Amino acid sequence: MHGEDGPEDAPSVLYNAMIHPLLQMATKGAVWWQGEANWLNPQGYSCRFPALIRSWRKAFAGARAMPFIFVILEGFEANNFAPVRLFSFLAARRPPRPPRPH
Repeated sequence: MHGEDGPEDAPSVLYNAMIHPLLQMATKGAVWWQGEANWLNPQGYSCRFPALIRSWRKAFAGARAMPFIFVILEGFEANNFAPVRLFSFLAARRPPRPPRPH
């Protein structure tokens, strides 16, 4: 699967380059800044954000309750980011799943 701009933007490439190197660090929380590249597909956030939170909490050792802060897009005259804000808000409000026994 390729990203929107090319293979260097594929999710696995981005994760391996930007997140995986941080996994051994002590982590107190995460801040997610929503970019503007995929604002035309806001419905995907209702499943992507909870999956992201679950996967990062699992990946960062001892961070099962790691807080996530979402920085959402502001409104611009040319773009309607309201749907992105709505789906981001709804995803952030979903209660986390309890940890499953290993």
